Amino acid sequence: MNKTVVISGVTPGPSGVGRVMEYLIGYLLETTFLYPPSARSISIKDALSSLNFKLFFLKAVDVFFIFLKKKLYGIRIHFLNNRDIIIVHPQSIGYERVQKLIEKNSVSIYLMDNSFFCIKSYNHLDSTKKECLLCLDLAYENAVKQGCLSFPLNYSYDEYFLFLNFLKANKNKIKFIAQNLGQIELLKHQFGNDVSFTEIGLLTSDMFEEQKHKLVRVKKKYDVVFHGDEVPAKGSWYILNLASRLPELTFLFPFYTDSQEVPDNVDFISMRWNSGLKANIRSSKITICPSMWSAPIEGSVVKTLNLGVALGVYDADHSFSQEIPDDAVFRLTGVLDQDVVLLREFISSKYYKLTSVNGKKYINKKIKNMISNYEVFFKT
Repeated sequence: MNKTVVISGVTPGPSGVGRVMEYLIGYLLETTFLYPPSARSISIKDALSSLNFKLFFLKAVDVFFIFLKKKLYGIRIHFLNNRDIIIVHPQSIGYERVQKLIEKNSVSIYLMDNSFFCIKSYNHLDSTKKECLLCLDLAYENAVKQGCLSFPLNYSYDEYFLFLNFLKANKNKIKFIAQNLGQIELLKHQFGNDVSFTEIGLLTSDMFEEQKHKLVRVKKKYDVVFHGDEVPAKGSWYILNLASRLPELTFLFPFYTDSQEVPDNVDFISMRWNSGLKANIRSSKITICPSMWSAPIEGSVVKTLNLGVALGVYDADHSFSQEIPDDAVFRLTGVLDQDVVLLREFISSKYYKLTSVNGKKYINKKIKNMISNYEVFFKT
């Protein structure tokens, strides 16, 4: 792996892909990594409005060096030739850059999401509240019909469709690194059964981190914790609707809302993994990660299971959660009336205790398997 270059459009840090990068950097010590500089914490405009000249000067210098680092990042990518390259999050690197890398190098693309067929990256439709497979087999017209917009970066339909056409035409030059079986099935649908792939799973830095922060004591034990963010595809709206129908249960969402219509049994409190979320998950009866798209291996799912807490998921056909044994997970059906009854019975019967034990056993084996896969792929 000495000659391999890992290129990411996402900086190592507290995001999902950022945690993947942190793990890879610590794991592949002799590998070259290229990624953009971290965004500044305060804007020039804010610094100027503070009337603090020293702060403004420091931020101006910071902006200048970030500009130089971004230019250097692009220049180093431009001059790569005849190298073994692993690409992480191509939409953040830039589709035009990725095309040139594929033309001049031996490239593997480590799939973080489903941007290889979905312009939104998370293949979910608000209208159906389910995973969406309409654009598979390069059926781009469906994205236009549905009004789907590029996420997380703003690409036009033409830019995105041209990139997918390029991937299809050059698939023999690319190896796709998949996380799970469902993602492999989607790859075959999109590019054909002869597409080159390997399945290794996904490991992140915070799956293994020791307690580096002061232990957080929970002020209140919640029956149900939502583990995710506000992106519609992550299902927060569905769990909120579920909570409104279950007033006897308490729910925690780990982010702020300015909504005035929050049920009395629900709290929205902004927190990160080490500033309260981990502690609240550990003390919950069930933690729900209800992604409504064909989600591969999400850190929220692995970390919840690894804490020995009962996990709830949304039933999506090609998601990683489909690979979890039925006795190790609680599955939401997506039918609100049914899920109200199911969740109420799951908690009142205390079946969550057995589910949490089975989930912990499953994820222990899965993590060992993924560590072995990493060893084989990256170091042999």
